[in-house]
Amino acid sequence: KLTRFCTPHPGPRRQRQKDNKAMGWNRKAWGPVVPRPAPADMWRVAMGSIVGMGLATALVWLAHAGTWDLPLRLFAPLGATAVLLFAVPTSPLAQPWSCVVGNTVSALWALFVLQWCPPQLAPALAVGGAIGCMLLTRSLHPPGGAMALLTVLNAKASLAAGWMLPFLPVGALTMALVLAAAPVIGGLGGL
Repeated sequence: KLTRFCTPHPGPRRQRQKDNKAMGWNRKAWGPVVPRPAPADMWRVAMGSIVGMGLATALVWLAHAGTWDLPLRLFAPLGATAVLLFAVPTSPLAQPWSCVVGNTVSALWALFVLQWCPPQLAPALAVGGAIGCMLLTRSLHPPGGAMALLTVLNAKASLAAGWMLPFLPVGALTMALVLAAAPVIGGLGGL
């Protein structure tokens, strides 16, 4: 009966473990949750990304050498698109519709925001509205949010490019990346 009253106080370590368990914390949650891919898959993803981004880069530099003055910052979200296309090709966020329409609609919305909204609100309205537009068109694509943000942050060049910006550079470059991904994912990748 004395042991009932003499149980030792849980030490600080045991208390921390209990608190962490109660809050749902787990040490394993802070480690990688994605399984290690096979070496062939790593090679396919890396090479596919190099080819796809190389094609998009060539198109940017060809366009930049011509009369088409492309804001180069808008090229950055294509890197995130490449990650989705090549590393997780079965994700709904990496499907051709989501990639092309998501980036295009986001850039289009951002131009609308630049035309009609005060510059202080432009970043928030551009990203929030782009998410809404992508949900409306069923083309949710996370790099689309970056596309909208970079469009309003580079307002001068984006407005100078005009209303063709979402279609010609953004849509065309995203489509080039998707088309470069198709043989790697479908034909060579075997997914």
